[in-house]
Amino acid sequence: MRVAITVQTATGRGQRLTLRAVQVASFGRTDWADFAFPDDAGLGDVHFSIRCEREGCFLQAHDPRRPTLVNGVAVADARLQPGDVLQAGQTRFWVHFEPPITESPQLPLAVAATGAGESQPPEPVGPQAEWAGLSAAGLELAQQPIAGDEFGSALVAAGLTRDAIRWYAHRLPKPLAVLWVDGCLRQQQLQLANDRQQSAYQAAIAWAKEPTEEHRQAAALQAEQTDCSGIGGALAAAAGWSGGSLLPDDQPLVAPDERLTARCIVAALSLAECQPSPATAAQRRLAYLELVPRLPTSS
Repeated sequence: MRVAITVQTATGRGQRLTLRAVQVASFGRTDWADFAFPDDAGLGDVHFSIRCEREGCFLQAHDPRRPTLVNGVAVADARLQPGDVLQAGQTRFWVHFEPPITESPQLPLAVAATGAGESQPPEPVGPQAEWAGLSAAGLELAQQPIAGDEFGSALVAAGLTRDAIRWYAHRLPKPLAVLWVDGCLRQQQLQLANDRQQSAYQAAIAWAKEPTEEHRQAAALQAEQTDCSGIGGALAAAAGWSGGSLLPDDQPLVAPDERLTARCIVAALSLAECQPSPATAAQRRLAYLELVPRLPTSS
């Protein structure tokens, strides 16, 4: 398992970090932290750390004078879930789990040192593409040595725009994926079918802007009231199924599949692309793909 963390700093600068299994990384304001954000005076020297293990991802707060929030709630420690939003100082962190990738065995130190200065080919994204449910053509392209951050563009270049929509829906942090749909529909100037659809849509946007458990449950309720149908219902389901349980509070916990949010994102865009006519679908998909949030990757 790998954990991708999308960062929005106090100055608005975006960054994407990746933690692999069996890795611990600390976050703070000074060079004492593995990832430092010196522009944020609200951060502690070492504010919190994230421990990524094969069985899960765990957060530990280190500065009791400065809160570390997970989905709006101050915590001392927590097991992180896909779609969680962390807040430390003025910096926000979106957590996104990537599917397991078979890692190469470690090289002996002497061999590793010999090849240290040589560029290595990108790791194939085949497992991630299969996890996202791409078509046979998309899966074939995924066997090529294309880096994950470039694979979406490669799908578009190959004319596989449906696969590109699906790829980005699975790759983006969940709140950001919902806001992507919002940006697409605003550009399209699409009017929703009725007030119920509009209420569901607004509940999803409220969760994406402030992904608390209260907002998630409100979106889930709106999704139920629309039978998860229509653009608004699909987007509310994307938010409502981003975490929590599929059963009522008095029932055993049944966590939703991590891919449900992305699938609802794809459904919402699939419905929108056919408005006002299915003849516009291919052109609409290209317009949606131009609006994908593109954040810098870590070096």
